[in-house]
Amino acid sequence: ALDGEVSMELLVFESQPLTTIQVDDLIRVKAGSVVPTDGQIVFGSSSCDESMLTGESLPVNKVKGDKVYAGCVNIDQSLLVKVTHLHGTSQMGLIQRLLIQAQAYKPQTARLADQISGYFILCLMVLASMVALTWWFIGPSQIIPVVVSLLVVTCPCALSLATPTALSCAMAHLSQKGVVLANGDVFEKAKTIDQVFFDKTGTLTEKQFEIYQSIVDSAYNPEEIFEYVAALEAHSNHPLASAFVQTKG
Repeated sequence: ALDGEVSMELLVFESQPLTTIQVDDLIRVKAGSVVPTDGQIVFGSSSCDESMLTGESLPVNKVKGDKVYAGCVNIDQSLLVKVTHLHGTSQMGLIQRLLIQAQAYKPQTARLADQISGYFILCLMVLASMVALTWWFIGPSQIIPVVVSLLVVTCPCALSLATPTALSCAMAHLSQKGVVLANGDVFEKAKTIDQVFFDKTGTLTEKQFEIYQSIVDSAYNPEEIFEYVAALEAHSNHPLASAFVQTKG
C-alpha cells in the first residue's frame, strides 16, 4: 500500500514493454515522458500537456487521484500511476479506432460511384458483345483487337477508384493536421456550412509558446540577456522554457 509518506525513490522499477502492462499495474512516468496508457495518479503531483486530446495549450495540474491519459506529456515531476485502461481501451485507442472506422466507411458519393460503375460495366459488356458481333461480319480477324481497345478505352477504373481515392487522401491529410472525422459524409455537407464556432483556444492557436515582445533595460545588451536566459532554461522541461531557447536561436 502507498500513502503520502512513501517516496518513489524507495520503490524498485523495471523497464517493461508496453504490451506486458496490465490493468492495476503501477508505472512510473518520468518528467518529460509521454504517458503510455490511461491511469490514475497514486503518488506525486505534476502538470501534463493534454493538448493532443483537448486542444488546450496550457498544461493541466495533476495531483494524487487525478486521471492521466495515454499520449499526454508529463512536464514537471515524476508520477506513480496505476493503470486503469490498456492501450486498446484508452482515450487514444478510441480515437484511433474512430479514425479506422472513418477510413473504412464509404460516404454517399463513393457508394453512388460504385452503383454507377456496376451499371456502366453491364452496359459496356453489352456494347462489347454488339461490337464483336458486328466485326464478325466485317472482319473476324479484327474482333479481338477492336473489343480489347473498346474495353481499355472505356474502363471504369477512373469512376470507381478516383472517388474513394480522393476521399481517403483527404481524410489522411486531415488526420495529419489533427482533425479526426467520424465519417466521410462531412465532405458532402461541408458545402452547406456558412458559420463555424470554435470553443477551444488550442484549435486556433499553436501550443508552442513564443516571445513576441521583450523589454530590457538600456544599460544591458538584449542579445546578451537572451543568451543568459536561454542557458538557464535550456535543461528545463517547463513549456515556457522552450520559448526562451527558441528566442536564442
